[in-house]
Amino acid sequence: MTRRSIPADRLAALGSRVSMPSLVAEDLPLQRAGRGEYLGLCPFHSERTPSFRVYRDHGHCYGCGWHGDPLRWLMEYRRLGFLGAVHCLSSWAGCNDPVGGDLDAEPRQYEGEWQPVQPVPPDAPELLTQAGLTVRVFNPKRAGERWEWS
Repeated sequence: MTRRSIPADRLAALGSRVSMPSLVAEDLPLQRAGRGEYLGLCPFHSERTPSFRVYRDHGHCYGCGWHGDPLRWLMEYRRLGFLGAVHCLSSWAGCNDPVGGDLDAEPRQYEGEWQPVQPVPPDAPELLTQAGLTVRVFNPKRAGERWEWS
């Protein structure tokens, strides 16, 4: 099996042919929030008021910090692999397939499912104080960032 690569300029040209609001609107309801800007509920975290903004070429959530272009949207929201997302994007934009017709465009299994630790270890700290408030917990995935303690 030969390994093929897609030139970066070809990916950029493909991304420029796709309107991010049109692509996202296939999956989420969006409302116009200005000139060339759309607003909706973020699918990557739960929220009651919209914080997910979609612009012509990218999307950004001001709640969870997700940021991405059409290719990343397909990979993360629709759970496609890289080549599957490129194939989907090229067919959505009406382009020739950039790498050939032998791509696997099937959704992949999400590997980041949260699994609770059962039973709870006896040395685990309490998450609520006596007053019913939550305690601050360190998140190692966000070490050095603004929200490393939450």
